[in-house]
Amino acid sequence: MNFLTKKSPLDRYLADVKSYLPAKNRADIIEELRANLAEKLADRVEDSDAEMSEQTEIEILSEFGHPLRVAAQYQGGARSLV
Repeated sequence: MNFLTKKSPLDRYLADVKSYLPAKNRADIIEELRANLAEKLADRVEDSDAEMSEQTEIEILSEFGHPLRVAAQYQGGARSLV
């Protein structure tokens, strides 16, 4: 991967969540989730008067939860992989 195609932590996180979602609703859910997370990230930066670094973005996304858990919330409940 070169520097022109490097994904942001948010993009990588959303790709992980997307991999756990059913294909039927995947695009709509990811669009909604992207908007929600972008707003939360912007609010955090505004509240702290800090610049958004990649490390800060990763920390905030990790607080949001594991991608599998996030995907399960959009599916109406947790599902077992076993």
